[in-house]
Amino acid sequence: MTLAVKRAIGLMSGTSGDGVDAALIETDGVQIKSLGPYHFVDYSQAERAEILAAMRAVKAAAGPAERERLGAALTPLVTERHAMAVRALMAAAGLGASDVDVIGFHGQTLFHDPASAYTLQIGDAGWLAGAIGVPVVHQFRRPDMAAGGEGAPLVPVYHAALVGMAGLELPVAVVNIGGVANVTFINSVGIDSVGVGVGVGGAAGRGGVGGLPADDGGLLAFDTGPGNVLIDEWVGAKTGARFDDRGQLAAAGRVNEAALAE
Repeated sequence: MTLAVKRAIGLMSGTSGDGVDAALIETDGVQIKSLGPYHFVDYSQAERAEILAAMRAVKAAAGPAERERLGAALTPLVTERHAMAVRALMAAAGLGASDVDVIGFHGQTLFHDPASAYTLQIGDAGWLAGAIGVPVVHQFRRPDMAAGGEGAPLVPVYHAALVGMAGLELPVAVVNIGGVANVTFINSVGIDSVGVGVGVGGAAGRGGVGGLPADDGGLLAFDTGPGNVLIDEWVGAKTGARFDDRGQLAAAGRVNEAALAE
């Protein structure tokens, strides 16, 4: 099966709430053809504080309607910062709207709870598409949850593509430490009729990207718990900095060998 190669811009603003990453990629949806430039736009200190406060408020809200209302107040800010990242990336790459096939817009996560089958990512995809002039794909987590997955992690198919691009010998385990950490176990990679890697397990192996069942012969992925979000909070409380720059604080410490062994 021959798949068309598309030039896509991917956008991500993680649970750390530090800003927006934009990255350019050429892919047929299965294999990576090229990795282009990337650009990062910071949230200001005040904007980050507003986003983190919204996360706390949404968590304490009475139900989905109240959570949506709280999220709507921040949607214009979040969407505009994503637009800034896209424009800067396209300018740096010398690209116009006609040179980009699609934008993948994750949005800013304010709440994610698979147990209650509810997740909230804010961002106005329609406004972004109109502002940039490029089609926008969004709301990745909710369809996965509706199909039986847990809406996270969403990166195992991309991990498989990276491993294939690097020509690594399988099996491979990929650890991704974002605000929340996850691991992808890759034992083999295949293509099914819809053109995605087969055997992608969701969290706890209940389901996966696109509702594909977990498969011991393919991919298995799941969240492992908090990652940089707790480190960032500790660093902020102790030093006032937003994160452990270049891991200098961590490198000055001692490994707890008993905890590591366990």
